[in-house]
Amino acid sequence: MKEIKLNYKNMMDKLNSMDSKIADFHSKIQDLKYELQEYGDQGIIAESEICQDEVDADQAMMDIIQEICIEGLLEREPEGDA
Repeated sequence: MKEIKLNYKNMMDKLNSMDSKIADFHSKIQDLKYELQEYGDQGIIAESEICQDEVDADQAMMDIIQEICIEGLLEREPEGDA
């Protein structure tokens, strides 16, 4: 009968420990939510607010600039002894 009581006590200790950890996680999650809300209020754009057309246009512009730079380097005459 003692063995059952010891197992029961160990189980209760583990459950209490888990309950404490869950409460700690909950507190940390609430802190993170608060901080994220603060950052959002300061003007940082949430991912869902990003316009895909704008991202595509920026990428197209970067591709054009990269192409111009590469063409410019290829057309340039070598300098120096190298």
